[in-house]
Amino acid sequence: MSKKIRYKVGMGTFPFANPFGQVNEIEAEKIFRAYLKAGGQYVDTAPTYAFGEVENIIGRIVKKIDPQRRYLSISSMCGHTLDENNQFKKSGKYKDVISACEGSLKRLQIDYLDFYISHTPDTETPFEETISAMVELKKQGKIKSIGVSNVSLEQLKTYNLGGDVKFVENRFSLINRNFSQEFLTYCKTHNIGIIGFQIIERGLLTDKVLEGITLRDGDLRLKKPEFAPDIREVIGLWVKTSLQPIANELGLSISGLALWWAMQQPSMAICLTGATQGEQLQSTLKALNVKANSSVVKKIDSEYQKFENKISVEYSKTVRSFMGLDQATFKSPSGK
Repeated sequence: MSKKIRYKVGMGTFPFANPFGQVNEIEAEKIFRAYLKAGGQYVDTAPTYAFGEVENIIGRIVKKIDPQRRYLSISSMCGHTLDENNQFKKSGKYKDVISACEGSLKRLQIDYLDFYISHTPDTETPFEETISAMVELKKQGKIKSIGVSNVSLEQLKTYNLGGDVKFVENRFSLINRNFSQEFLTYCKTHNIGIIGFQIIERGLLTDKVLEGITLRDGDLRLKKPEFAPDIREVIGLWVKTSLQPIANELGLSISGLALWWAMQQPSMAICLTGATQGEQLQSTLKALNVKANSSVVKKIDSEYQKFENKISVEYSKTVRSFMGLDQATFKSPSGK
């Protein structure tokens, strides 16, 4: 890693691809500046976000506010290539990994990536081939650290046969606790940092859920099982009755509480969070000013356990299966 990251919080840029609300470049820059003002240093992106346009936006913003990259660490991803219909398909092939990196560097207007992460496993290509391309890019100085994303433990072990993987980026949140103890132990044993994304669950863990989230036509969340109206209602009620009092106690928004809880987890190296407005990110990042408190973490975990028991009794499901996530553990090629 070229720079030490002070905080355990990274800025996710998938919202800049407009999957939820419309974010123009002016607003994207406001969000970027809000993140930097809070002391943030890690920016996560991918070429699949709006077919590379998000990387173009980030490149222009970085040139404006930190051209020497004194503070910013930038991450992008490989693992997809465009097919004959101009649609992304998985590809961990050597030449496609090399080509994807060159494309990202050009759009971002930088010489190297601090982190380069395989976006999603291409099971049709040997994982060793994917990693060998990433190792070559590291030898060339075009990337500093290698990571993989959306992987099971067995996939992670295969990717890491040569000990080259330094980070693993998987979905994780207060209500989506999908890391087994075996997974965490393997990462700790092999000194692999965990990057969690969807910490605020696309809005389910924000103040918006208290009054009901309104989804516009074309909103990505309309296609997600956890955003079915009946499921949102159950989660929203729990957030209001169980999490809001704790958030108020800490002087945080619900999104700030979700981020703060994730930051307290010993397995987390970086927690990603994003926004469609600068004010949203500022509210969430207030979590950075709240000191660690094990008793509050235990209180949150106790409320989650009650919720888990309620879902088990009333629906005969785990929280994850209730949200429809057992079949959607990892993100799809279309993005996070």
